[in-house]
Amino acid sequence: MRRKVKAAFKLNIFKILSIVVLVLIILFLPLFIQRVIKINKVECLSQFGTCPDYLNLPQNGDYLNLKKILKDSLEKNVLVNGYLIQYKFPDILKLDLILDTPTYAVYDINSKKYYFVGTKDKIVSEGGNSDLAYIKVDNFNLKAGDLISDDISYLAKILKGANYLYGVNFIEVKKSEVIFKLEGKTVRLPTSGDADYLLGSVRLIFSRLNENPQGIRMEDVQEIDLRFKNPILR
Repeated sequence: MRRKVKAAFKLNIFKILSIVVLVLIILFLPLFIQRVIKINKVECLSQFGTCPDYLNLPQNGDYLNLKKILKDSLEKNVLVNGYLIQYKFPDILKLDLILDTPTYAVYDINSKKYYFVGTKDKIVSEGGNSDLAYIKVDNFNLKAGDLISDDISYLAKILKGANYLYGVNFIEVKKSEVIFKLEGKTVRLPTSGDADYLLGSVRLIFSRLNENPQGIRMEDVQEIDLRFKNPILR
C-alpha cells in the first residue's frame, strides 16, 4: 500500500514538474528565438517614400536588441509621429513611419533648394521643387532635423497669413524688408515685429482703398510700405 502511495506521489511530482517546464518553455522560447534571430537589413518607408537618411537608423543586429534600439530612437525623434515595426522572414525588419507633415517651405537662393518645415517647426526634408507656399531667403544654413529660428518663425506667420487671406504663394526677404505682391501691389514689411498686427494693417489699408471712392484710390497705389511708424503709400 505504501509503495503505491509513493509511486502515485512520484508520478504527481513528475506531472507537476513537466507542466512547470512546459510553461517555462512556452514563456521563454519566444524570447530565446528573438535573440537568436539575426537581422541583416532594415526596410523603412514613410508616407513620403523611402525614409530620409537623417533618421540614422541602425541596419543590423539581433532581433530583440535591434527592435528595442529602433523603438527608443523613434519614440524620442520629434519628426516621427507614429511607427510600426514588423519582422519579415528570414532576416529583415520592416518599418512603416508617419513623419511630420510639411506646412510650408524655405527656398535658399544660393543652394536653389527648398527646405520643408513641419508642424513642430523643424526641417523635415529638402528638395528641388515645392507645391507649398515658401519663404525666399539668402544663405539658409539649416538642415533636415534642425529647429527653425525665431526670424523664420516670424516670416512663416506672415507667409501663412498672406497665403490664407490673399493666396500669396511666396514672400521674399531682402536686407531689411519682407516683400510680397498683393493684387499687383508691392507690400513691404519689416523683418521683425508683430505679424498679426502687420497683416491686419495690410487688410485694413486694402479695405479702405477699395471702399473709399474719394481721396487715394486703389489704382493710384503701387506700393504699401509698413516698415515705419506710419504707413507709406506710393
